[in-house]
Amino acid sequence: MLRSSAAAAAAAAAAAAAVDAAANVEAESKAAPTMTAEMAGREVSPRRAASAVAAWSTSRGLAPDTSMAPRSDLLGSNPYFTVGSSMDQTESRPVHEEVYPDGKVERTFRSGRCEIFYPTGARKEVLPSGLQTVCFSNGDIKQTGIDQRVIYYYAGAQTTHVSEADGTQLYHFPNGQVERHFFDGLKEISFPNGALKVIYPNGQVESLGQNLHASQAT
Repeated sequence: MLRSSAAAAAAAAAAAAAVDAAANVEAESKAAPTMTAEMAGREVSPRRAASAVAAWSTSRGLAPDTSMAPRSDLLGSNPYFTVGSSMDQTESRPVHEEVYPDGKVERTFRSGRCEIFYPTGARKEVLPSGLQTVCFSNGDIKQTGIDQRVIYYYAGAQTTHVSEADGTQLYHFPNGQVERHFFDGLKEISFPNGALKVIYPNGQVESLGQNLHASQAT
């Protein structure tokens, strides 16, 4: 059974509640430096850096080889994420590695890419283009583009939320239903069977598609 508009809105609210679980690690990732002079000025032995990353992986139940590419399969399969992210770790060894006293590990590569491992279990990647991707320990993924487009995948709800720079909000639910909420109050709900419901700012509802009524039947 497909969600009605009200049910879909409730599901969106439930998905948004997952932000609380990742709030602390997200705040830490935002505060993290990328490629700064402070990073370049301090060196650490490759062995120590490797040990720190291995400890980071082990403490979170991850194998060292798989922790270097967390959820890269989802990044590639979710059409909303930018494929330019290099989470697959195809580059050679980093040119600089640093371990901080709090357990955070930073790595920079010849291409200019930077990756940061946090003690909380989050991992952040920053590309030279400015694209930033954060993988949280609860399975959520957040990606911010240079155009200020933000994509957030809620692992628990299996829902993708896209925030456009112009204020448009998109919600893609696991059953294939897609909602677009525009800045002027207009809402469009696309159902998997091809039906479309439009809710205007004045409350008027327009339904398109002959199977819409059947799709919403309880």
